[in-house]
Parts: sequence; C-alpha cells; structure tokens
Amino acid sequence: MASADASYTERRRAFRRLHESGCFVLPNPWDAGSARYLQRLGFKALATTSAGCAWTNGEADGAAGLDATLANIRAIVGATDLPVNADFESGFAATPEGVASNVAACVATGVAGLSIEDSTGRSDSPLHPLPVAVERLRAEYDDRVEIAAHVNPIGYSELRHILEKNGFEIVKLFRDKPKGRTWLYRPIVALIRFIARATPNKKRDERWTEELASDEILLGGNTLIIHAVLH
Repeated sequence: MASADASYTERRRAFRRLHESGCFVLPNPWDAGSARYLQRLGFKALATTSAGCAWTNGEADGAAGLDATLANIRAIVGATDLPVNADFESGFAATPEGVASNVAACVATGVAGLSIEDSTGRSDSPLHPLPVAVERLRAEYDDRVEIAAHVNPIGYSELRHILEKNGFEIVKLFRDKPKGRTWLYRPIVALIRFIARATPNKKRDERWTEELASDEILLGGNTLIIHAVLH
C-alpha cells in the first residue's frame, strides 16, 4: 500500500506542475481501456467524465450515483500512472458535511484532483447560493480552499471583485501564452482605457481599473489563470 500512496503523491505533484506550467489538455476516458489508449497517445494527465461513466452503465448523464462513480474513478486511476482529475459532479450530497465525506472517499481512489459543481439538480433553483457553495468547498478542503480560475482578461476585474468580496486572496496570476500580433488588440485596449478614465474614482478603486487596463493584464496572455486562496 505504501508504494501506491507514493505513486499517488507523485501524480499529484506532477498535476500541480502541469498547472504551474500553463494550459494543457485533459482528455476524458470513460473506462480503463480508453484511459490506457489516451496515455499511449501521449497525454500527460486525464480527467474522468460523469457523462461517460453514466452512459457506460446505461444511465442518463448525472444518474450514475456515488458508488458507480467511485468505481469508475478507481478503475481509471488504476489503469495508468498518469494524474487523474475526477469529475465529481456536485459531490453527491446537499450538505457541506456530506460533500466532505464523499470527497474523502474520492481522494482515497488516488485522484490527483477533483471538481465540485454548484449545481443543485433542481430546475427552479439550479445553482447553490454563493455562501452555500463556499461552505461546501470549505468542508471539502478542511477549511483551506484554493481556486484556479481561467478567465478572459476582460473579465478579470469582475472575477477578482467576486473573489475578494467572499474572502479570497489572489496569490498568483499565470498567463497561458503571450498574445501574438498585439497590435490587433490596441483599439480594444484604447477603448478600455478610455472607459477606465471616465469611471468615478471610487468605482475605479473597487474594480482595480488601473490594474485591469495595464499591458500585463490586457496583453499578457489569451487566458489568465488566477490562483486564489480562501482565508
């Protein structure tokens, strides 16, 4: 068992390094065989698919259930030595405590990461309110919540406003790759800066307008990857 634990730890470190290096592709195997095939194609990491799991079991997307999902994740993790991110739907529980318990079971399969959706499964109220969603994440990560958000540079200030309003601190900002032909973006940059100058000072301070209008944000990369931590 010790060797398995060591393997899982190394996979998690490899997955972290992939995130720190920028953007990368995560293909979706639906079983052990497709996982091995994707590794042979040269992919560096994998991500399970809730739809693939459900359809493999003859169920509709979202109807596989916790036990079948864990079995599917376990099979894919065991099929290769690649890091695996788990599509863990909404955690298969409504309460933060239930999510935490189910996440612990998912982590025990050896995954390198997992995603939790904010979906409630109800058409009348499809998303959990933000405070509830934060509490579900807080329980999941034992009071330390980290977010890696991919955002278009133009949406940076809005996302930062939401994160910091809810107790997150942005600790690092990555860019996937420098924009090519930056002269094509100059008219858009000029327009954003014109709007920034016309914005009242209080609103400019609240929305980090000066930072948003900088070349570092607007021309730094096609996608910004924000690493934020909840305190």
